[in-house]
Formats: sequence, structure tokens, C-alpha cells
Amino acid sequence: SRGTGGTDRVISGGSSEVSGGSSNNAVASELICPISHVLMVNAPVIASDGYTYEESVIQAWFQRSMSEIEMNKQILLADPSNEKAKKISDRGVLSPMTGNPLPNLQLIPNVNIRKMANDAHRQGGGEW
Repeated sequence: SRGTGGTDRVISGGSSEVSGGSSNNAVASELICPISHVLMVNAPVIASDGYTYEESVIQAWFQRSMSEIEMNKQILLADPSNEKAKKISDRGVLSPMTGNPLPNLQLIPNVNIRKMANDAHRQGGGEW
């Protein structure tokens, strides 16, 4: 399940519905984690795909991906001709946004997004 990007979309009133208009309680979609669909007020980070995610959510994504890779490496030990397991083992961790392999698993804090998300959270009365 991949997320979507977009610069002119907003999320209104704490719901996950996307609306084209603006309101007093609208939040830019860039402040919403593309995996969890939650306002990123805690620890937004930039991954090597260039997208921003809530840190705990992208870390969980990495962990699930690494577990899948390890499981397929074990399958390859038992059956070296298993092409599907080889493909998964070789590709590495994929970006949740693009589906392409990530060059690394480094995460960089996105201080600007955290500030903007916290401002939006305060303006919205804590509904997120």
C-alpha cells in the first residue's frame, strides 16, 4: 500500500478525507504521514526516498521489510532455486511511496514539518 504525494491537497477536521478547499481546520497533506495518515507532531523524519514520515511508523516499515528479507533468505538456504525469494532478498527495503529500493535506511529529522504540524495541531484544537 503506497501513499500519494500532492501539494494542493488538504485534510480537514481530523478526518482522513482529502478536500480541495480550505477551511479554518484544514491541514496540508504534507503534514500527514503517508503511511499512518496521522498528523506528524511527534518525530517527522525524511527517509532516503525524500519523503517525510512519522519516525515510529517508518521504523516499523523498515522492520517489517527486513523481516521479510530475512525470511526469504532462509527460504533460499533451503531452496536456492526459489526465484521469488531471491528477488525479495536482493531488492532490499522498498520505499512505501515509490516502491523503489531505498539507497539506505538513514532518517533525518524534519524540524520544519514538526513545527508546522504542531502549529496545525494547536490551531485545530487537538482533534488529530
